[in-house]
Amino acid sequence: MKRILAVPFMFAIVLAVLTVALDAVSASGNGGTISLGAAGGSGSARNVAVVTGAATDPWSGYNIHIATAVGGELTLNSITDANGSLLAGGPICLDSEPSAGQRILGCVEIGATRASIVTAGQLAVFTFNTTGNGCLVVNLITVPGDRTTDTYTIDRATSLPQTNVVDTTPMNILVGTGQNNDCPSGVEATNTPTNTDKSTTTRTLTSTPTNAPTAPSTTNATNATNTPASGSGGTISLGAVGGGGNARTIEVVTGAATDPWSGYNIHIATTAGGGLTLNSITDLNGPLLTATPSPLCFGSTPSDGQRILGCATIGDGRASIAAAGQLAVFTFNTTGDGCLVMNLINAPGNQTTDTYTIDRTTSLPQTNVVDTTSKTILVGTGQEGDCPAPVKATNTPTKAAASTAAASAAGNAKQPDVTALPSTATSSGGNRTLYFVGVAAVLIVALAGAIGWRRWRR
Repeated sequence: MKRILAVPFMFAIVLAVLTVALDAVSASGNGGTISLGAAGGSGSARNVAVVTGAATDPWSGYNIHIATAVGGELTLNSITDANGSLLAGGPICLDSEPSAGQRILGCVEIGATRASIVTAGQLAVFTFNTTGNGCLVVNLITVPGDRTTDTYTIDRATSLPQTNVVDTTPMNILVGTGQNNDCPSGVEATNTPTNTDKSTTTRTLTSTPTNAPTAPSTTNATNATNTPASGSGGTISLGAVGGGGNARTIEVVTGAATDPWSGYNIHIATTAGGGLTLNSITDLNGPLLTATPSPLCFGSTPSDGQRILGCATIGDGRASIAAAGQLAVFTFNTTGDGCLVMNLINAPGNQTTDTYTIDRTTSLPQTNVVDTTSKTILVGTGQEGDCPAPVKATNTPTKAAASTAAASAAGNAKQPDVTALPSTATSSGGNRTLYFVGVAAVLIVALAGAIGWRRWRR
């Protein structure tokens, strides 16, 4: 993503693409047929393009959910993604990994000048990084009505998922000395390409691909480009601590903004000390961004101990917020006793991994002061000496902290945990989120401006 806000994403945007509600969502407009396209890459890094046919109604973004299976002695280490050549106007992207062997990428353009696409072409490219020899099986996933995990294009007029025919036919690729009988699905693959009709149930690929897909450098889900800020937002910082036991929470708040915003992207990092183990981080949109329509959100895990959450309202009726208040609440699920240290991350110019609010007028990141001062929480019988950083901590959250956490939980009870896409496999390397995408992706920021989400990440 990566630019996945997309909302940061992110995508997944997104992104993913990517999104807030797992509720059923009505489709809007008719998009093209989405299918796997050309295979490319070589050696242990093979890639597959995802393409769309011509659409009846124009679209300005997409959410793609891809799944894999491996056989023989092949091991899948990671999946990376890049926005393709069709959506080339500088989309916001977000990606996520809902489970091992799966990837969601959401990308979307936002604002009044967002893309209006009806032509056929390449949506994205997914790269599968492997070791060993065997067979890789790739297919698209559909979950009609679920913006987070479905595969679709985003209608330009309504910013809702379009109705798409999605070809879920699996594609088999032999890697190294892999043989046909290594393929989990039992569908034969060959190292010698044949002209197989797309309507058949088996796709045969070559280990030496032709027409290898490429992605524009301006919108790469893995390597986000620097993006100028637009408008002046408030100071973003860690707020009150809450929760109890091995499920402690912290809110992220913003000060008053000079220019109104309609979404945000938050990147938080944690470190555990003593006998404390951090098992997962979940997140929840706060009370500030509660406009109608509800915000689209996407969460991703760029690396161990980190979480990115992007949420945004979209369309002409999107929120216009300048007031101070709570953006989100993060919950740290732990086992054991010790000290938890948390801080915000900023990466100026990178929509995927930076912390910022989204300008309502331009849908670009605002200029925000981000307070990266760490906060610590003692868990169980943890002592201050367990803290990785020499910051004072207390076992007793203040009343403000407890009430804030409670208010957040109550006020957002109907907003699904946008991190509901479990990132059981993190992307290789550093931080990635498409913001959007997912997360995935889904499309958060992506959908923010218009990612779902992600990146959604290294």
